[in-house]
Amino acid sequence: MFTTQLSVESNDFEQARPDLERVLFPIEMRIVERLYALCPEGYAADRAHDWESTAYWTRRVKETLKEVGEAEDLLVFPTLVRQGEEERFEGQWLLDLVWVDAKKDRITGEPDWKGTRGLKLACECEWATSETKILEDFFKLTFAVADLRLFIYTNKQIRAGQASVDPIDLCKRACPLSHGFRYLALGFPYDRRGRFRIDSWIA
Repeated sequence: MFTTQLSVESNDFEQARPDLERVLFPIEMRIVERLYALCPEGYAADRAHDWESTAYWTRRVKETLKEVGEAEDLLVFPTLVRQGEEERFEGQWLLDLVWVDAKKDRITGEPDWKGTRGLKLACECEWATSETKILEDFFKLTFAVADLRLFIYTNKQIRAGQASVDPIDLCKRACPLSHGFRYLALGFPYDRRGRFRIDSWIA
């Protein structure tokens, strides 16, 4: 089990890189590096009106994970569809975002489902800071059979009964044993002074 927290004001990523590379798989490292990079951008003074919206963060996370997954030659759901000047995600597959290990038909460009090998990534995002909402989305991941289960949340203490706890600590305690699946949890800071939290474990 690995845990660390990085500042987004001072851009701690490069300093943390050796430790992260030691414990994370290469694909996990690419995910963490790309998603961490969203924070300094999102919290920059000229973007202050954007980062307060969970829709902003959800869209940026999905766009980034789509780019990383497609660079790995995986099918990504939901897909980004352009309608006129507007782009939006459509075709969600049970979870907020998945990478499917399948090939495309060479002629039609459509997924060749006969060649599907499974999910490489199952991802859920939950920005709400309530015990119920966090556990509801986290438990969806525990039922997904995927090489990597990615949970994205707001890194802010929440109330759980009479106690105040970190959201991911709550998830780890509630996590059922699941035969060696890898989990990667990324806690986005709730403001520019907050910390980007990275947790990786096998359950």
